Amino acid sequence: RRGQVGDGTVSATARAVTAYRLNFERPTFSTGDPTSDDRLARDVVGSEKVRPGSRMSIYVAARTAFFDRAVVSSLKRGISQVVIAGAGYDGQALRFAKPGVHWFEVDQLATQTDKRERLRRLGIATTKIHFVFADFRRDDVSKALAESDFVSTAPTLFICEGVVVYLEKLVLDSLLQQLRSVAARGSELAISCSIEGVPSSRRRK
Repeated sequence: RRGQVGDGTVSATARAVTAYRLNFERPTFSTGDPTSDDRLARDVVGSEKVRPGSRMSIYVAARTAFFDRAVVSSLKRGISQVVIAGAGYDGQALRFAKPGVHWFEVDQLATQTDKRERLRRLGIATTKIHFVFADFRRDDVSKALAESDFVSTAPTLFICEGVVVYLEKLVLDSLLQQLRSVAARGSELAISCSIEGVPSSRRRK
């Protein structure tokens, strides 16, 4: 499908995930801005339709709930930085906004540019969001983060949601090594990996 990692086009997959999420009930913080998250999502989705209750909807709902819990738990423990690798049109930085917490959204140029333009047009503030342009197949993510005010001594939550399936093993290994190289003690990683079609004896727990 067009719009996958590294092909230079806006991510169609990210748009579809955004459409599914509009049907879910999700948590937020008292300092968060879920309304802006929803406004961005509706702007992205437009007239696109998805089937609530479908297999994909159930999967995305479970995945979304997992990562929402990871964010809420980490921020409650005092994590002050969140890095989202392959951020797409994710609105967690708005929904879970918290004083003192900085968000680093890493993605390819086309999707990031489109997202920033939508946020600007909608008048949604992004002062705590750092947009980091990177193609995981070519760019050094650790360097890109360092150039975006990322603090390598601060414990960080690293999120890799729905990205692994689109990356060759060598690219994934490189990405994880780059994230590890800037992860301070106390940092955490939340990642989703597809195991469909993999024999149960070979599935990683």
